[in-house]
Amino acid sequence: IWTMSPPCQPFTTTKGGRRGDASDRRTAGFRGVMRLLESVASKPRWLLLENVKGFVGSETLMAWYDCLERCGYSWREYLLSPVQVGVPNNRMRYYMICEHSDRFRPLRGGQPGPCSRGDDIIASVPRTVRRFPPACKDLDRDLELELEPAQEKEAEVMPLSHFIGDCSGNIADDDACYLLPDDALCSDWAKDLPIVNQHDRITHCFTAAYGRIAHRATGSLLLIDGERCQTVSVAEQPIDRSDMMQYSRRIRRFKPCELLGLFGFPPQFQFPDGIPVDHQYKLIGNSVSIWVVARVAEELLFGIS
Repeated sequence: IWTMSPPCQPFTTTKGGRRGDASDRRTAGFRGVMRLLESVASKPRWLLLENVKGFVGSETLMAWYDCLERCGYSWREYLLSPVQVGVPNNRMRYYMICEHSDRFRPLRGGQPGPCSRGDDIIASVPRTVRRFPPACKDLDRDLELELEPAQEKEAEVMPLSHFIGDCSGNIADDDACYLLPDDALCSDWAKDLPIVNQHDRITHCFTAAYGRIAHRATGSLLLIDGERCQTVSVAEQPIDRSDMMQYSRRIRRFKPCELLGLFGFPPQFQFPDGIPVDHQYKLIGNSVSIWVVARVAEELLFGIS
């Protein structure tokens, strides 16, 4: 299996994105992957690709479709967000799963036809019943996996309290670096900050710029508000934004360890010592939602009839 997540900057629709598509030099690596795939005699059985929603309809994706056709692959496409698997984060992304066979080709007149090129993108989470290929026949026993269908309905979205630390209002000295500074709260744009608390069930998409820029385009901020924080979400009862200085030392960024949980990294995962916090934010923002990738990967690897 080859997994890939080409640089998203040529396709991003966020503020400041230029969407250079194939003319952006950062697509060179992906074009190299296409050439490699066509050149190798023993092609991988499976491919899994992730990118931003703006990848759909791009010139680069059209070239990828052509490459897959020439190499004998069929594919299935998804647009999915972690919210659909019960995680309180809005991170809509494009996913493609491919197999070196006709598995995903639609039948037309009893014969496999061409795969869709962006016209039939699936917007629902795969509901895989695990069927292991022959080479993996003992995997269910070894991993102690239960072979049963997924739930029929979408997962209930968990509150942020499942993923974050102390919201009591007591800020430890080590956590002071995550607080939003007062000069930001004094700014005119502070009233538009994307603020949530531990009871909310949605956050804005966290990007690589989260550690540098406070804006809804880079990710949500967390309200540390003692009593109120323990009773009701900001979505249910919006906060008073008439004077944002009342929240001095009460609004902070999510910690990197909290974001790792939202992205699906295991609790034991840690960055190596010496990596600055700003760089940790950048790495996380450029990462993938493991929660969603796991679901589409399971469909690719185990949803075999």
